[in-house]
Amino acid sequence: MKGSRTMVLVGLLAAAGLVAAACSSGASEPVPAGSGGSARASATRPAASPSPKPSSTFRSTEDPINDAYVQFWLGFMNAQSWAQSNYPSLVNHATGQALAWAQETIRADSTYGWVRDVQSGYGINSHVTRRSADTAQVTDAQDWTLWPLVVDKTGQIVSGSTGRRCITAGLSRRNSVWTVDTIVVAQGGC
Repeated sequence: MKGSRTMVLVGLLAAAGLVAAACSSGASEPVPAGSGGSARASATRPAASPSPKPSSTFRSTEDPINDAYVQFWLGFMNAQSWAQSNYPSLVNHATGQALAWAQETIRADSTYGWVRDVQSGYGINSHVTRRSADTAQVTDAQDWTLWPLVVDKTGQIVSGSTGRRCITAGLSRRNSVWTVDTIVVAQGGC
C-alpha cells in the first residue's frame, strides 16, 4: 500500500463527502463543499502521482465473516481508486444500504476531484463482534490520518477527512455467501 493512492473511504469506511449527509442512515463524516457543508481543503501534502492505482489485495483472515467484510472494504478502496461505483469486487461483496453508501461516496468524491492517499501503516482492523447462522456484525477501528482525503489536482488535505473512524458493518449470508448489508462510519475510536 505504501505510496499508492486510492479514492475514497469507504468512505465507509472513505466517505468524507457523505458522512454528515448520511447521519440519518447511520454514518457521520464531513459534507462536501457545495452540498450544504463547509468542508474545504486546508492542509497540504506533496503532489500525488498522476494515476491512482488499486492499493489492496485480499489475504484471508480464516474467518468467512471477517473475510467478507475485508473484501468489501478492499473492493471499496479499489473502486474509489478507479472512480467506478460498479467495480465488480465492490458489488460482489455489498448489498442494500452498504452498497448504496459506497457507490454514493465514490460518485461524490469523484465529482469533487477528491482521492484518498494510502500511507504506510494504514490498515483494516476488523473484528467480528456478533454472529449467528445468517447474520453478523463487524467493527473496525481505522486511522484515516494515514488515509487522508486530498484534492487530486493540488494535494491539499480536505478538512475533516482525517482522524480515527469507528466502522460498524452488518452482514448477512445468502446462498452460503456473506455480504455487507449495512455500514455506519462514526468519527472517533471504537
